[in-house]
Amino acid sequence: MRQLPSRARRVILGITVSGLACWLGLVWLLQPVPPDMILAVALFFVAAVATEFLAVPLPKGGDVAISTVVHVAGILLLPLPLVGVLAGLAMLAQQLVARAPWYKAAFNIASLVLTIAVTGASMRLLGNPLALAQSAPRLSIVSLFIVAFTYYLVTSTLLWLLFAALQGRPIWYIVRANTSSTLLEITPAVIGGVVAFIWSHTPWWTVAMVFPAAIAYLALRYLQRVVTETDSAVAAIAQIVDERDHYTYEHSSHVGDFTELLARAMQLDPFEVDVIVSAARVHDLGKIGVSDFALQKKGPLDPAERTEMETHPVVGARILNHFEGYRKGADLVLHHHEHWDGSGYPDGLKGEQIPLGARIIAIADAFDAMTTDRPYRAALPIDEALNRIRKGAGTQFDPVVAGHFLSLESELRAMLSSRPLPLRGRESSPAAPAAERHRRVAVP
Repeated sequence: MRQLPSRARRVILGITVSGLACWLGLVWLLQPVPPDMILAVALFFVAAVATEFLAVPLPKGGDVAISTVVHVAGILLLPLPLVGVLAGLAMLAQQLVARAPWYKAAFNIASLVLTIAVTGASMRLLGNPLALAQSAPRLSIVSLFIVAFTYYLVTSTLLWLLFAALQGRPIWYIVRANTSSTLLEITPAVIGGVVAFIWSHTPWWTVAMVFPAAIAYLALRYLQRVVTETDSAVAAIAQIVDERDHYTYEHSSHVGDFTELLARAMQLDPFEVDVIVSAARVHDLGKIGVSDFALQKKGPLDPAERTEMETHPVVGARILNHFEGYRKGADLVLHHHEHWDGSGYPDGLKGEQIPLGARIIAIADAFDAMTTDRPYRAALPIDEALNRIRKGAGTQFDPVVAGHFLSLESELRAMLSSRPLPLRGRESSPAAPAAERHRRVAVP
């Protein structure tokens, strides 16, 4: 836990202490289980333990907890103290099997107990949807959705507080970034209400819910795998493009790092930063359509080769437009070789016609290229690279963006000096001449 930021430690401690106090309070309120509830309680605990192992990761982080179905059904059917205590024990069993660090297990258990307690308290204020079903069906449905939303909101808020503390980001950013799948995450809670309704009328028909639940679970798993594998495939292609030329190995990753540093220094909206950095990490994707001869040529490119090389932003943008996760950054990839004075390519855009993200990537791209060995020259010293950025402000580069970049000199030196000096291609052999070995950057 010591490796966590101090703010995150405080959040974990606060929620853990609150959850533990709540759990002890629920234990204090426990009553003997009535004989007619023994079967329901046993099934609840078994299902609670089993479903703790069935969370489905979401493409953008977080997960859909299948155990929510069981918890909400339990809140509606069983005494609240019993549900809170047993759900906490079920979570403890899962965390022990997963060998989670003690502070992570404590936070997860505490969050669950607090969520169940608050959801149960809200239901008492509104009325149990099961009890309202006969006298006020419409109010019963409204009550069920409020209970489901309360469960989602409490558990999400506790996680948002932790994420904000861990990432050092404002809470509004965390909330905004994690609410795109709200409907998907509330669905298990609503299903839990349906299960409770069925159980209250014909318990054995509850078994029938296993089949649609299994189908939904497998569909979610498939969706998550497709999105994750798509993102990985695009990133892998970008890396393969870099590896075609040992002089540009990991170039896209480095450009992404410089881009993130610059975009954050400019205090852009965090979501805009995410889009720009994502585009920067695949900005040379279109070079997959450029021949090895042109890509690795040690001398100047002839007109035909230059024309071929200048197609890569168009090809890259075209590829990215096929993937929803990268579509917002496709224009940034398309225009990252445009110049402030209009002399760039592919469209000859000028000034603020060029998207801001593309102007940021252009500087990061140029700086990494200048501070890396190339077939036609050795890596430039940092001072020389920064001087060229300075001279290019107002012609090749946006002068305002260039000014922000130049103000980051100490951070840029630290980033470059901390990188290893890898060997590429022939240089990976111990017999390779020392003069041919790749130099990451010349540090004065």
